[in-house]
Amino acid sequence: KKHDIEEHLYYGDTLTHIQNLLGDGRTTRFLSETYEDDFTPRETWTKMITFLTKERRIAEQKLILRDDSSKSNDNNKPKDSSKNTKDTRYGHPNSYVSDTSNPLCALCETPAGVDHHVATSGPGQTRLIQYYTCQLFAEMTPASRLSLLKSKWYCFQCLFPGAASASGKHKDGKCQHDFVCPDESHQKYSVRKHVLVCEEHKEEPANVELLEQFKERFFRNPDLPSFTKNISLSFHTESFQTVDEDGDRGIYMLQEIQINQNKLLIFFDNGCSDFVVSQKAIKLLGSNAIKASSKPVILGGVGNSITKSTLGRYIVKLPLSNGGMVSFTGPCIPKITSTFPTFSLIEAHKDIDESYSKAGGLKSLPKLPRLIGGDVHMMIGVKHLKYFPKHVYQMPSGLTILESLFTSSSGGRGVIAGPHPSFSCFNVSSNFTSVYHNTIHPIKTPLLGFNADHPTSLKYFTQSKEDQSNQSININDQKEHPIDSPIEISSK
Repeated sequence: KKHDIEEHLYYGDTLTHIQNLLGDGRTTRFLSETYEDDFTPRETWTKMITFLTKERRIAEQKLILRDDSSKSNDNNKPKDSSKNTKDTRYGHPNSYVSDTSNPLCALCETPAGVDHHVATSGPGQTRLIQYYTCQLFAEMTPASRLSLLKSKWYCFQCLFPGAASASGKHKDGKCQHDFVCPDESHQKYSVRKHVLVCEEHKEEPANVELLEQFKERFFRNPDLPSFTKNISLSFHTESFQTVDEDGDRGIYMLQEIQINQNKLLIFFDNGCSDFVVSQKAIKLLGSNAIKASSKPVILGGVGNSITKSTLGRYIVKLPLSNGGMVSFTGPCIPKITSTFPTFSLIEAHKDIDESYSKAGGLKSLPKLPRLIGGDVHMMIGVKHLKYFPKHVYQMPSGLTILESLFTSSSGGRGVIAGPHPSFSCFNVSSNFTSVYHNTIHPIKTPLLGFNADHPTSLKYFTQSKEDQSNQSININDQKEHPIDSPIEISSK
């Protein structure tokens, strides 16, 4: 109160910054002590102070014990270098490099053997889960991979699991660097980008060749999943589509939930780092949204575009399917993405159900809604990866069914993502935030497309290119499509 900083401490993003500095290990311990309780921001801050005080005292006691132990030991006794390896060489005392056969993924905290996470041999007879065996990391663009590692303060030069970029050899770039991008523009930096995280030079022949060398050296384990073996630098996705484009269209991870009798669409975006909420959602959320700060927020976008939002930052509470609550803090913007088409999931459901049954699936798959799409109210980025839907089953085509931690408005928890022929009729590119509107290209197809000059309007075209109708419809004026009752998916 004396320094007028209560708003920033209790309702700003200070706690989020502190948790980022703590690292995943300590953050997990803190959340394990508090996640079952619905604390106010002031109570959470007090809990954090208590937690950090306890952690400091434990660290002090460990130092005292270590000092006493070293004094009593024979100086001629050889030191066990393997125990120090985790704390010094890798710069991150954690459970990601384990002496057991069940380490955790440093990106999503998933244990080995779950969701295709394969444990491989590390130094000193340890076991670890390499980043490239995490499907989330493998299917990201290089830029998104780099953003994810930076958000967790992990070294992006050697990609050693859980290695802290701000300590030990990693701070000075003295870690493994055989597979860094060879472009001269990186030479001036002490820490350079691994070939898997360099977006600027992903198309360069030297980087493509270097990736193949990396695969030959490290991808020898026959148990590695297919998405690891096929990891690439370029996905060749464009913001426009042509009439004769091959392949089925894909659908993003979307889920509609219900709060205060209002339906809100969540977009789980692994290409976004943080949490973003729309202005419309704030009104629908009611008491579940608390303004944390009124200060303008600077947002970066595609092509280094920068936009200022004057709507401030909000703390948003969402109910989990287990009865708990989770809070997200992020900026509010007028419109997050262009409106998604309303996709029917019926045909995709039939195909994934049949494929799952043929594969010998025994458990019932999570329920899917019949329809999904509309205006995005909230976007959850990779900073909150542990709240992303969990992989359940993937068809050979890539169509994937996942299970969310949130309950859909239709009563299920199923989320679907990936390509399917039934989605191909929606030839529209929707994954652009309002920040990026100036980068949207016009879509020229026989069906429909965005008007580049008016990104929030749809322009309908006839089948004849010579006779195109210029009737524009403002997306913001369209009514939301109701989400039907869920589809029950089970093995046959």
